[in-house]
Amino acid sequence: MIVDAVSRQLRQILIGVAAIWGVQACGLPGAGVDSGGDLKLLYAPFSLQNLPPFWHYENPQPGHFASDDPASPLFWGDIDGRIALGLRPAAGPVHLGRRTNIAILGSPYLAFDWRITGAAQAGDGELVLGFRQQAVDSWTERDFGAGIPGVDHIIRIPVGVSETGITSDTGQTSSWQRDFFDLPALHRRYWPDIDPLSVKLVWIGISVPRPASDYDKGVIYLSHILLSR
Repeated sequence: MIVDAVSRQLRQILIGVAAIWGVQACGLPGAGVDSGGDLKLLYAPFSLQNLPPFWHYENPQPGHFASDDPASPLFWGDIDGRIALGLRPAAGPVHLGRRTNIAILGSPYLAFDWRITGAAQAGDGELVLGFRQQAVDSWTERDFGAGIPGVDHIIRIPVGVSETGITSDTGQTSSWQRDFFDLPALHRRYWPDIDPLSVKLVWIGISVPRPASDYDKGVIYLSHILLSR
């Protein structure tokens, strides 16, 4: 995992809850978890040209959203009967993400499914998590805007790379794999002096950080990204 301590670096790279259970949620309606403590991403397709609320696509390429278009960095596909977002590393870099409003102790678990095909490599795609230290009742008007929010800490999770190394020599997998993370434990690992009670997950991004032109047929598929308690 790759960690950044300030939001400035994320802006440069990209160009630029309920609260704890029992406490009433504040601000950013619809961007937090549901009554069961879940927030589901990538369970159903949506338009990459006309994004739903709270989503942001950095450096979109109009007209390049088809699975058979080698210039398409992102596209939807039906892989083994499930809806999946395809990331084509050779067409990157690109970043798609969603604002959230989630206390990490309220919905502490992150899970996502992934599959790497062709010549794509483990680590070519990543999840980008943006955290902010913020009191439950301190949301302001700027938190309701579009685009990437200000964050205090960033964790990047390379797809297909475990904490002990790459999943396989090539990164390719013949079946879907699932990764699972405990967000409070993950945050404490890098920032042990910060009380997780005050930490919110305010951004979940999907990124190809750099183009990989030498293997234009490789695709990383992501599906079933879920935050839960």
